[in-house]
Amino acid sequence: MRKITLLAMLMALLMPLTLSAQDTHVYSVAGEPKALFGSDNDWDAAFTGTEMLLNDNNVYEWNSGQVELNAGRDVKFKVVEDHDWAVSYGLQGETGEAANMIYTPEKHGLYTLKVTFDPENDNLVTGELTLVEELPNTYTVAGAPAALFGGKEWDENNEVGLMQLNDNGFYVWTSELAELTVEDNPLADQGPGHVEFKVIVNHDWNVSYPGANYSLEIPANGKYNLKVTFDPETNAITGVLVPEEVEPTYSVAGIPASLFGGEWDATNTATEMTLNEETNLYEWSSELTELTTTDGDPEEPGYVFLKVVENHDWNVSYPEEDNYDIVIPTDGKYTLKVTFNPETKEVNGELILDDPNLITEIYMVGNKFNQWQWDTPEGRVPLKFVDGGFETTQTLETGDEFKFIAPLVAEPAEFADWKWFGGEDEAHVSNFWVTDDFVHGSWPIDMITHEGTEHNFLMCVTGTFRFRIISRANEDGDLRAPVGTPGLHEPLVLIIGDPSTAVTDIAANKNGDDTWYNIVGMKLMGKPTVPGIYINNGKKVIVK
Repeated sequence: MRKITLLAMLMALLMPLTLSAQDTHVYSVAGEPKALFGSDNDWDAAFTGTEMLLNDNNVYEWNSGQVELNAGRDVKFKVVEDHDWAVSYGLQGETGEAANMIYTPEKHGLYTLKVTFDPENDNLVTGELTLVEELPNTYTVAGAPAALFGGKEWDENNEVGLMQLNDNGFYVWTSELAELTVEDNPLADQGPGHVEFKVIVNHDWNVSYPGANYSLEIPANGKYNLKVTFDPETNAITGVLVPEEVEPTYSVAGIPASLFGGEWDATNTATEMTLNEETNLYEWSSELTELTTTDGDPEEPGYVFLKVVENHDWNVSYPEEDNYDIVIPTDGKYTLKVTFNPETKEVNGELILDDPNLITEIYMVGNKFNQWQWDTPEGRVPLKFVDGGFETTQTLETGDEFKFIAPLVAEPAEFADWKWFGGEDEAHVSNFWVTDDFVHGSWPIDMITHEGTEHNFLMCVTGTFRFRIISRANEDGDLRAPVGTPGLHEPLVLIIGDPSTAVTDIAANKNGDDTWYNIVGMKLMGKPTVPGIYINNGKKVIVK
């Protein structure tokens, strides 16, 4: 009898456990925000990732992972029976339309959620929202059209739109340059051609500014940056569309048409100028063109008229008032060179007459300069153009040999076509094939001799000297290669002297002085009677 009583008592104690073990229902948690519950949707009753398990206290339990939540962003949930909203439990264990469990984070940070459900205790549901780590707020710009936002429209998680805090306490963001049109993003109340956006706090649409979308009109087709500023203290937003900064193009238009490929054609791309980064000037040169003194405007023949046009549009052109004009001095083939200063808007032009004998470069070569390797940059020394002549200062020794070379306009391509200048004979040691009455051009005459090999100049002294080549015949300073029979029509003169006796110094110091000087600066007793080039009143004067 005693054993029966003990058995009955034991069965009575085990009965609750048997009932719980026989509970075949599945309980899961569904709610919002979806990120906290690991589902793709809010309030996803069918999601199996939130199924609860019995813990050591015979209570069903589920724990989330760490999830970023905004301050003030409500967390809501219920316990769902068998993944079916027909039976669910919430506040105070109520079923059906029972109130949701609601917890509100006080700070922005990483949180975990613990949910328990006790079907044996009036279906009691409890929740515990725990702050694991406090985080600073993040602000993201999202909107449309997608081209401004990394190819994604209204994406709160788009890292492309993440704003940065500046030194003034504002969050700022600038989009990448995007192609927009006036047909983009049509709005029901405003029509097409608009940019819309919002600033989202911590990637959560529940906290975003402004209340209605911020809208900007696209003024014209083109490339734009969107710049957004957000004040976290006042939640004030400013946005602006900034068009692409495009450097203007400059082209040349004018007459005669043969120079410009058409008369006053502002749309001609063949006359677009190129920026010289060293001088910061825009430059353009025409093709070699045949011109006559009757070309140009019929009412004003013999002139080139031109303007520099901005962006191929006559609304902006320079000079602003009148045309730039250049006289055509004689019939011939010309190249027109035009420069434009984008800062001062100054236009300059030059007509250059084609001359196969015109010298624009002169180089000194010799054994001192890479052992006559004149076909390399190291083997030739360029002379600098100064005051109408070419000059260089070099230190040479007795016995050094040298010559000069110049590429001609007509034959610039091959070094073999360059003109060589050297000491041909006794009478022309220091003069390039000049007439016999002008052999006094260099000073002193005993500095060099013609007795070098292959008609080279040969140094007779050691020292530092200034070598200068000038034109005998042309007052404008143009140098032309000797042509024809030696001794006739050859205007080039070589001058050797002390580097301190530069012609430019004489011109600067003696301007207005009636005293006469020879070409190397030696003062004369009066006006010379021997033909040659002299300095008077700061200018080169040819005495014949």
